[in-house]
Amino acid sequence: TRVDGEISALGAACTHYSARLENGILSGGTIVCPSHQACFCARTGDLKEPPALNALPRFEVRLRGDDIVVRLPEKIGRMRIPDMVAPDPARDPRTFVILGAGAAGNSAAQSLRECGFQGKILMISDEADLPYDRPNLDKDYLQGEAKEAWMPLRSEKFYQGRGIDLMLGKRAANVDTRLKTVVFE
Repeated sequence: TRVDGEISALGAACTHYSARLENGILSGGTIVCPSHQACFCARTGDLKEPPALNALPRFEVRLRGDDIVVRLPEKIGRMRIPDMVAPDPARDPRTFVILGAGAAGNSAAQSLRECGFQGKILMISDEADLPYDRPNLDKDYLQGEAKEAWMPLRSEKFYQGRGIDLMLGKRAANVDTRLKTVVFE
C-alpha cells in the first residue's frame, strides 16, 4: 500500500476467510475486505474492525532509489495475532463481564485487551463449547464440509494466555448493574 507517501507491505488475503484484498477498497488509511468488510490499517496491517480476528502480516520495506525492496521471512504466516496487554489485577482491579461467547463476545474480550484493559475479563456462555464460528454451522459444518477443529474462534490456550476467563455452560437469568451481580439459572 501507499498511504500519504508511506509504503507498506502487508499480507494480501483477509484473515477472516482469505478474500483477496486487492479486490477490496483502500479508503484513506483503511483496507476494507470485499467479502465481509473486515477493516485493516493500510500502514501496519492491524485489525481495525471485525469480523476478522487477526491482523495482516507486515513485512519490512526498504527503498533503494526508485525500487521498493520487501524482505520476506522464510515462512510467511497468513495472519498475526494483534498485540494485547497482559492482565494485571494489581494495577486494574475492575472486572468486565461479557454475556455471550459468540463472535461479538469474543471480539469484545479481544478488543478490551487490545485497548489496554488490564482488569479481569469474564466471558459467560450458556453453551459448553469454546466460542465458535456460528456462520460456519450452516455453511459448512452441518453439511459435513468443515472439520470440528475449525469451529472454535480461538483455542483455550489463547484465552488463558490473555487472562480471559471462560465460564461455559452457565445461563444468566438476571443482571443487576447497580449491584454488579449476575444471577444464574
